[in-house]
Amino acid sequence: VIDIVARQYFTDVKMVFVAKEENREKVHWLRMLPNVYSDQLKTRMIVSDDESKNLIFEYLYKELTIREQNKGFEENIIVFLYDEYGFKSHPISKFTDKAKNLGVTFVFFGENRKDIPQGCAYIVDIKDEQNALLINTEDGNNACQFEYPTIRNEQAQSIVKILAPVYTEEISLESTLTK
Repeated sequence: VIDIVARQYFTDVKMVFVAKEENREKVHWLRMLPNVYSDQLKTRMIVSDDESKNLIFEYLYKELTIREQNKGFEENIIVFLYDEYGFKSHPISKFTDKAKNLGVTFVFFGENRKDIPQGCAYIVDIKDEQNALLINTEDGNNACQFEYPTIRNEQAQSIVKILAPVYTEEISLESTLTK
């Protein structure tokens, strides 16, 4: 999450976080990121109760349906699901297979593979604090081991506090380039 918000302008990538009420603290601290705010809904796209789930899942369903019909999109959406929280039984789950074409990425967290729905192209199997395995679900033999840097939750929360109030206009050099 921190890598995405540091490298991508907040109007280019929107983020949705889904966690049940008992796991709310896993995502609540991310609420101040500009990437999480929806101008259309006038709310933060964090699901942690039934009311927010209904509102945001319905918004996602409408948005993805429009993208499917129009064959285009302006911003990417990343949906982080810390808990399944009714995703598998909601109509938005039908978009998992065609997510890439719709500019949406679903990131599922689970203790084992049964927690991850069908249609995922890759699975990241975390081995320890620094090592993981990227597995292609179509060819289980096609796996790539990699190392990743970790940061403590406290550091990530500090970064979010720093990034939250930062609003800048997108800089475009297009008009200054000579032909």
